[in-house]
Amino acid sequence: MITIRKELIILNAAAILIYFIVLLNLNIGINNEIFFSTPDALTFRDVSNFLLNDQPADHSVLIRPFFYPLLITLFYKPFGVFGLWSVHFVFWIASLNLLFLSIRKTTGSRILSFTGAIIMSLNLTLITLTLHAISEVSTIFLLSITLYFLTNKIEERRTLNFFHTIFFCLALLSVLKPLFFPFLLLLTFIILPLFYLRAYLKKPAKLLILMLLSLPVVFQLSIMKVNFNMLKVSDIDRDTFRDYIFAQGYSKINNLSRNETLEKVKDYQKPDIFAYMARHKSVFIDVYLENLKDNCNGKPGFLSYPKEFEHVPFRDFMVVTNSYYSSVYKILWCPALLMSILFLRRKRYPELILVFSSTIVIYYILLTSGISAWQDDRLAITTLPLWLFLLAFIIFSLKKINTLI
Repeated sequence: MITIRKELIILNAAAILIYFIVLLNLNIGINNEIFFSTPDALTFRDVSNFLLNDQPADHSVLIRPFFYPLLITLFYKPFGVFGLWSVHFVFWIASLNLLFLSIRKTTGSRILSFTGAIIMSLNLTLITLTLHAISEVSTIFLLSITLYFLTNKIEERRTLNFFHTIFFCLALLSVLKPLFFPFLLLLTFIILPLFYLRAYLKKPAKLLILMLLSLPVVFQLSIMKVNFNMLKVSDIDRDTFRDYIFAQGYSKINNLSRNETLEKVKDYQKPDIFAYMARHKSVFIDVYLENLKDNCNGKPGFLSYPKEFEHVPFRDFMVVTNSYYSSVYKILWCPALLMSILFLRRKRYPELILVFSSTIVIYYILLTSGISAWQDDRLAITTLPLWLFLLAFIIFSLKKINTLI
């Protein structure tokens, strides 16, 4: 009989083999020039320098929270590019294991667990991202940790320890990608009062633990307040909204080049932007839908970046793969909604929480991607462990749908 430990050995052997076959065939390598070749990577390095007091707070600090730059500080500064690559590789392999174990725990199916993990390991864009100093690999790792905890501890959901762990995961995600900060606010101001306030009233000392777990966010808010007099984790939302969807629509309406448009809109404030968009709703809806389509079926841009290092066979493989992913995004919400309703009717709350929370996060990431453009497949890729888990769990549940109807 094959134990889970042996299954993990097989999985890791296969995953490592896949990784290094891809790595050795890529036209890029593990080097400084590639790691910091993108504009986003340079902004993360700027914030790392700020944390070391090597440079003053600038626009990079305004838009990039401290957590990923902290990894650069801890692993790149003392150990060089191989130090940071090692962290990315560990995060990559750990994410595969966490996904495997999450599916195994909830379905008991060896086939579904291996299938989900191997599909994730064959995402060549994700492998390539381990060679770039940007935050997607770290985001996937933290989401995988959160998923693993949910699947293994969902029966303890009424305890403060459960709440504290989810809170801390979301706090770290918030200072890694500000996109997740609304979920932390939801947890703090809605979920806590509704479901955990009584527990805190019985054990007020537990509030101290909650305060300690919030320190990453408090630290980031302090950076923003001291340096920019803003009480938010990042101002990247303003830049993204203005420089992408708003600039795209403005460019179409006024028939301007992108450079001309950026110069025109640079001083627009949110009230001006929203008023302008309200006057041209149809144009901006079209822009949003086009961006959403492009990001959900994104080109594997990092397999063609820099251009002179493009790997055509790998690129073509991911073009086909991303088209399949896009089909999954279009239909997965439907069975997810159906299963949520059935679980609710049967009062099977653990399964309901797993399906509903995964679905909400997946489609929140995808739908908010529509405000950005020219991001290829790097925005949608962060949903990878979530939708692979959700798909496996739905397939498993549909086999037993007679017990739910």
